[in-house]
Amino acid sequence: MPDAFAAPDHDPSHHPVPLPGLEGRITVTLPGLVTGQKLHVDGRPAPKGSKWGTFALPDGRDATLSGGFTRTLPTVTVDGQAHELGEAIPIPLVVLQFLPIGLVGLGGLLGGIAGGLGVGANMAINRQGWSMPVKAGAMLAVAGVSFVGWLAFATGLTLLLQG
Repeated sequence: MPDAFAAPDHDPSHHPVPLPGLEGRITVTLPGLVTGQKLHVDGRPAPKGSKWGTFALPDGRDATLSGGFTRTLPTVTVDGQAHELGEAIPIPLVVLQFLPIGLVGLGGLLGGIAGGLGVGANMAINRQGWSMPVKAGAMLAVAGVSFVGWLAFATGLTLLLQG
């Protein structure tokens, strides 16, 4: 029977972190729809570190994760040294990634909800191994779907409230 806590050798959701002395033991998972990015030690979530927002490593040091919006994978920082795991996302794609949040200006709370869902979808698109034009097209489609979804919901709600 496989060990449920064994290091995820072939789990594509776990990305190895090359830390000297801890090779093969530390991995990172990307954020999900309702979960944040996480650091794992030997296949299990890392315990909280000594400071807010840090993770404890087996050798007693603390690590932080950053860069979820502008990199395909987070950056792990240990003792002030950044270990960049993924690639930087090109600026035009970062701009497109946040395009749906503009619905806040059009539709307040409902626009913010639709825009937030669109930004989440675009962040997932940016982590795919697709070419830049394909990513851009997909993100523009997400922005369009976010707008149409907001418009349909807002129109329906307006009609419902008017009677």
